[in-house]
Amino acid sequence: MASPESYLRNSIKGMNIRSVIDIGTGHGGVFDYWNWERKNLSYKACLDIRYIRPDISREWNRIIASATHLPLRDKSFDLAQSTEMIDHINPDEHERVIRELIRISRKGIYLTSSDETRHRGPEQKQCEKFNPYNKYLGIVSKKTLERYGFNIIMDDGHRLKAFLKLGLLPP
Repeated sequence: MASPESYLRNSIKGMNIRSVIDIGTGHGGVFDYWNWERKNLSYKACLDIRYIRPDISREWNRIIASATHLPLRDKSFDLAQSTEMIDHINPDEHERVIRELIRISRKGIYLTSSDETRHRGPEQKQCEKFNPYNKYLGIVSKKTLERYGFNIIMDDGHRLKAFLKLGLLPP
């Protein structure tokens, strides 16, 4: 199986990404696409509904908000990336989150979802005590992602990785 970073790296190949937002940063920290810190980015932000690890580099702007109502302007970031955040959103709200990600993104969206057992084990229970918003609610539907134009780049029945390239049509 390929590394998590390689899926994103292959998806954004050839794209000039200058700004990125990590949606669902929480206690796990920013998805480390081979050290975003070393990338030539003009703006980096991380967002979670309640908590963002204090040890994340101060280069990252921190935003506390819900993914269902992002307090950001349209097309504010080249890339929105979300690793297993949507699993903690009520499935009735998955499409709302996807529409918000599309609204704030200029070039692309990288989204992963999982129903792996670690969401149900003792580590997950401990996380839920610390952050009740971290309760596992369900993997996003592949059909939903495809309906919004996402390319499914990995699906093994328990993990789903998808990328949506935006701005394909001329203005």
